Amino acid sequence: MTPAGKQVGDASGGFSVHCNVESAEVQVQAWGFWSVDAATTFRTAVLEACTPLTFKRLQLDFRALKPMRDEGQQGVSAVMAALPRLGIEQATVITSSHLTKLQLLRIVRESAAKDRVEFIERAEDV
Repeated sequence: MTPAGKQVGDASGGFSVHCNVESAEVQVQAWGFWSVDAATTFRTAVLEACTPLTFKRLQLDFRALKPMRDEGQQGVSAVMAALPRLGIEQATVITSSHLTKLQLLRIVRESAAKDRVEFIERAEDV
């Protein structure tokens, strides 16, 4: 993971991961419909970014993310399950799509990290 971050996918669907050392936060931005490749890469990219154990917060900006296929849901689920082990104290999920938010609420509710995750709903252009 480089300090500048990592981007996977293209304009139609993908995500970027950036590590903000000053705020001890990993910031993820996702958009569009994920391809199977982007969805399966999500878990590894986010977990690798969180691995140094110096990051205490995870921000998932999913405002532009469309509803996910099974592979995408499995990737997000794996990230949520790993939060306690990685020392992530707080995860914030920012959404604007009701359907995507419902998917994410179910994933979080089924994870061991449900007490560490908060949802924020914002308009697409914020």
